[in-house]
Amino acid sequence: TLDYPPNVAAVRTLCLDVVPELRHRVPDVQVVIAGRRPVPEVLELEGPGVEVRADIDDVWSVMAEAAVLAFVGDVGYGKKNTVTEALSAGRPVVASSNSARGQRTGEHLVVADSVHRQAEALELLLTDDVAWRAACRSAADAAAAAVSWDETSSRFDALLRDASTGGPGPGVDVMCCEDGVEVRPYARLFPWSGEPDAAEGHPAPVALRRRQQVQEVNAGDTVG
Repeated sequence: TLDYPPNVAAVRTLCLDVVPELRHRVPDVQVVIAGRRPVPEVLELEGPGVEVRADIDDVWSVMAEAAVLAFVGDVGYGKKNTVTEALSAGRPVVASSNSARGQRTGEHLVVADSVHRQAEALELLLTDDVAWRAACRSAADAAAAAVSWDETSSRFDALLRDASTGGPGPGVDVMCCEDGVEVRPYARLFPWSGEPDAAEGHPAPVALRRRQQVQEVNAGDTVG
């Protein structure tokens, strides 16, 4: 959501700090900011080379048309589902350490925390076709290995049922981890000691591509 302050700060950092440095290296880079309820601080970023798409029905389409997705926010809690969704679209991601929390890194997910490193990582994926295609394949592989929503919700439901009926032991602590749901036995399920991720909203995807970049990728290039 683009009215959540950490997301607003993230897209402003990208557009006002990272992209200007990136344009010295990739002058024709195009930026698309997608999300719900953009506030004026986000809308004012729109201009030459920067587009704000508000309240779109299908964020997947934005991710699919991008060359690379960027998530540079440094505030928030838990695993960012939007990053997982970007990878499942077969697109590489450049993310801050905070945004990449709980994800397996590699060619498909480049972690960079400084403006310079973020611009450098984006430049590579926007200008090196070999590196970009390898990153797309890696993203598809990472998405295929991820636990599905259905499987995760089923496991979570089973854990709560066990806890409510006395379960397999004196209690379980349910945690989110990179493989889905992790169970730590003999710890307290309640009270909840962390901040609920639902309150923070999801990071807004920022898609970057070159003006003349070819987006058509054969299935063999992105899967397997």
